[in-house]
Amino acid sequence: MPFGSEGLIIAWTGPVPAKSRIALVEREVFQPVNRALDLHDYERGGLEHNQPVYLSQVFNVGLAWTREETVQWNSRFGMHLSKQAQDLFEKYLRSDEFVIFESLVEHPPVLHPEMFAACNVMFQRGDIYYANGREDLYLWSRFQTSSGMGPGAAPATRTAIDFAPASALHVSFPTDTIWYPLEVTKLNTGPTDVMLNVLTEKELTGKAAVKGFRLEKGGRLDLGARSYYVSHLRARFDGGKEVSDVRLKA
Repeated sequence: MPFGSEGLIIAWTGPVPAKSRIALVEREVFQPVNRALDLHDYERGGLEHNQPVYLSQVFNVGLAWTREETVQWNSRFGMHLSKQAQDLFEKYLRSDEFVIFESLVEHPPVLHPEMFAACNVMFQRGDIYYANGREDLYLWSRFQTSSGMGPGAAPATRTAIDFAPASALHVSFPTDTIWYPLEVTKLNTGPTDVMLNVLTEKELTGKAAVKGFRLEKGGRLDLGARSYYVSHLRARFDGGKEVSDVRLKA
């Protein structure tokens, strides 16, 4: 979407628990898990292509408490929030347990911004630290926009650009259940690869499996005075398909 003379923007938005402390942090926060599990080049998300990832600024961060606020916020920046997204956000808001996080992400400069008409979340990473009734979720998403979607455009002219926030989102909140906002993947038109690294003081067992995910590896991580078990989970979810949020009793 255009943002005045400054180029294109997209919205990075979704539900967060209402009692959260929310901050943007450096992506180095993922390094302890990367080292513990020997994860390499995670920013490619295990995708089948080698597109470079442009890192973009996140700005105009805020929270919305009503459906009307989400619509007005998008309209303020020249964006249209689909009815499907409005209905999903309202579902969270009605519970009084969630609010909607809102932010803008810069799109990399392009020669013909009017040709970029589609955006998908290609990859999500969530590192979840859970201890003593509190969850610290570190979230990062990778987006892809496509050009050549305008009237009369030939398939050969299509170009894909992959970009992502230069920061990670830190959401910290009290809870007796590990939570991850997975349902928003149904708003995509294409598939989303999801990586979850769940860190708990007790090892997750087969009974604590997360539906739709496969456990690929595990490990241990000592961080300060705490020692964690790390469970590395992966999944792919098709856009437009119903899926529930992760809720896991630790």
